[in-house]
Amino acid sequence: DICYLMASASDPQVRTEAVRQLAGLLSIEHIEGIGQKAVDIGVVPLLVEQLSGCEDLQAAAGQALSMLAIQNGDAVANADAVPPLVQLVSSHTDRVCVWAIMALCHVMSGLAARRDVVVAAGIVEPLLKVMRETSNVDVLKGSALLLRNLWIVPENAPLPAAVAELAPFVPVVVGLIAAPEQDDHVLRGARGALAHFGSSFVGRDGTDADRDALMEHGAVPSIRTLLETGELGAHEVAASILRFMTAGTTSHVQALIDGGLVPLLVDVAANAESDPGLKELAAGNIGSIAREGSQQQIEYVVECGGIQPLCDLLDGDDSNREVTISTLDKILGAGEQKQANEGLP
Repeated sequence: DICYLMASASDPQVRTEAVRQLAGLLSIEHIEGIGQKAVDIGVVPLLVEQLSGCEDLQAAAGQALSMLAIQNGDAVANADAVPPLVQLVSSHTDRVCVWAIMALCHVMSGLAARRDVVVAAGIVEPLLKVMRETSNVDVLKGSALLLRNLWIVPENAPLPAAVAELAPFVPVVVGLIAAPEQDDHVLRGARGALAHFGSSFVGRDGTDADRDALMEHGAVPSIRTLLETGELGAHEVAASILRFMTAGTTSHVQALIDGGLVPLLVDVAANAESDPGLKELAAGNIGSIAREGSQQQIEYVVECGGIQPLCDLLDGDDSNREVTISTLDKILGAGEQKQANEGLP
């Protein structure tokens, strides 16, 4: 009966009520296999058709598709639901936007192939726009979750989109994390998204164009904000992005210096009250800047008090010792060069 009403009723309110009844059935946990039965009788294509209806119908269909996609993501994706759902992310009606986002979250959850389908349908631009503009908690919560799913990248797998397309999200997500009295669900989603973004840079060389894109879209002030939070997870993300940046040119290193990161890192590393993990990350970041820096940049790190945190690393994990010794050796070489240049004794 529900399928018949969705397929044949001319009154949008009747179709909306039919879809809502379907969603109600799908929400009943003790009805075993209800989702698969709905898929088997051809409900998904009918729901996709409703996405072009009135706003109430769009929201109801998005909700039903979201519920079905939890266990039947392939069926939803194969019914060409992704393109209209991506379009509805731009809806000015929050409940339509929310259910479109949640349906896409469940479609792409856990599978890179389905994530790539969502990316190919053009999700990046509307998702960025809605995250920048909305103040609705449910929309932000869903958006952060969708972005997290977008940024889950297996080791050695390609990024889902170019860094230039992903970089604008960084200050947006950092802003959500830094906002006072942020909703716990939004905060949790934003932290999760940013953690996956940071981990996606681990072990990647990237290109200078990638680093330029991060700089252009505010990566340096974002790193500073993350360091100022005092949270270990935030520092780990900042460290990943910072190491990626220092692998570029001396201009990229200079951008980090100009952003005031070195004194901040030294303060964190020297603070007796800092978490030991934070101190180690801060010292490692100081080392990254010195190791990849020019003569003048190394001198600046020394002037800021960067040697002591590096020396402290020698007492820590053996895995860091060789890199730290190499960094200190480079600093000593820079000191000898300065001595020779200025005729110092």
